[in-house]
Amino acid sequence: MSTVVHKPWTELTDEEQDKYGRVRYEMERRDGNSEWREWRAYRIAGGLMLTVILLVAGGLFFAIRGQRVQAMVQMVQLEGDRVVQVGIPIDLLDYTPQEGEWRDMLTHWITKRHWRDQTEDDPQAVRAHYDWRWLYLHACGSARKQLEEAEKVEKPFAPSTKRVKVDIETITKDPTPNRYHVFWTATTTEKYSPEPKVERWTTTFLVDRVGPKTAAEATLNSLGQCVVGLHDEPRANN
Repeated sequence: MSTVVHKPWTELTDEEQDKYGRVRYEMERRDGNSEWREWRAYRIAGGLMLTVILLVAGGLFFAIRGQRVQAMVQMVQLEGDRVVQVGIPIDLLDYTPQEGEWRDMLTHWITKRHWRDQTEDDPQAVRAHYDWRWLYLHACGSARKQLEEAEKVEKPFAPSTKRVKVDIETITKDPTPNRYHVFWTATTTEKYSPEPKVERWTTTFLVDRVGPKTAAEATLNSLGQCVVGLHDEPRANN
């Protein structure tokens, strides 16, 4: 069994110091290369991971952007028999609907929500489905939940024995922004009762704007108007 004797560095000859120096240099060089390769591998892996994240995020962004409908509003005016464009198109939600446009929307809301003309003898399910689709596209917030509950209870698509005619009396606006009061009358005629029943109502609306998600929504709600909440209150018959 041989024994290896380690000498202090100061006792080594010049030739031995030179030899050990070369060995030490080679070992340090290899260790350094190994650390550099490891660092480089981590850097490449991190770069590839960052690239994948950016690609996925970019793909999701463009996918969502591709599905988004950018509805625009173009102002026009009528000059004789010609329609002339005024200004440039603006984004839908940058346009402020006029008071008349809000009143028209609320008139349609009351009519489509309460009118019933789908009797057992003359069913009109197509119109009822169209009207309620219009209502849902003009509803947001709690108003949408109110519609869902009303649909379950009233079953507007099923044939009925009664007809309901709606007449709008007047529409007023509160000093509070986005609040309207619609005064209207419902005349109900039962199939087996010739005497009509007249009820007077006041419906208070809170309104807002909403952007369309599809081209179909943009067609049926071209101004992005919606009802946020509403409350029906009966009035005494005069």
